[in-house]
Amino acid sequence: LATHDALTELHNRFALESQLQHAISTCTRDQRQLAVLLIDLDRFKTINDSLGHHVGDGILIQVARRLQDCVRGSDIVARLGGDEFVVVLVDIEDTMTAAAVAGKIKRNLADIYHVQGHDLYTTPSIGISLLPEDGGDADTLLRNADVAMYHAKNAGRNNHQFFAAHMNEASARRLLMENALRQALSVSNLISAQLSLHFQPQLHLKSGRIISLEALARWDHPQLGSIPPDTFIPIAEE
Repeated sequence: LATHDALTELHNRFALESQLQHAISTCTRDQRQLAVLLIDLDRFKTINDSLGHHVGDGILIQVARRLQDCVRGSDIVARLGGDEFVVVLVDIEDTMTAAAVAGKIKRNLADIYHVQGHDLYTTPSIGISLLPEDGGDADTLLRNADVAMYHAKNAGRNNHQFFAAHMNEASARRLLMENALRQALSVSNLISAQLSLHFQPQLHLKSGRIISLEALARWDHPQLGSIPPDTFIPIAEE
């Protein structure tokens, strides 16, 4: 109960951290590579919300079995919680080994699920971090795999992405922008008018008359300067 997930019977977060740290120590000593794959199911929440958690649980159980079928007995498979899973590939030859396993997982998880009379589909977004390139401890490797997973989501889902240093920079910039936007929208900051509304006329070319106006948001931040709409509108929409 302390080390396993009750639903899927996979290792839980507590057991994962312990086993991952042990695998890191072994691979570091033997100068071998290790890969951490963080897997998130795409649009799983839609299934849960529309068909109920009992159907979602059925999918999670099948996902756990499929993940175990994709890896060796010496590898680690765990459920972090919700629809997030982790696979640790211990003692791999090179980066391409991790890519090949990620491709196998992607194909297997994208196959049809038969749950309580429903034929359902979900796909995985997979983030990959490598020892020693992307970190030397469990927390860093898991965090960097998580960053890479979100880049897989942003790249259209149903794919895998490797961690790179610029991913952390992009993630930090996005967090800065999100916090700044929240502050700009707060009641106290609305008075300072960081956000303004501009109107662009639409003309009827033959008559020259203005037939409508397009409303455009503009953001002038006191420290960041003028922020273009294609930068902040997607964050605002999300």
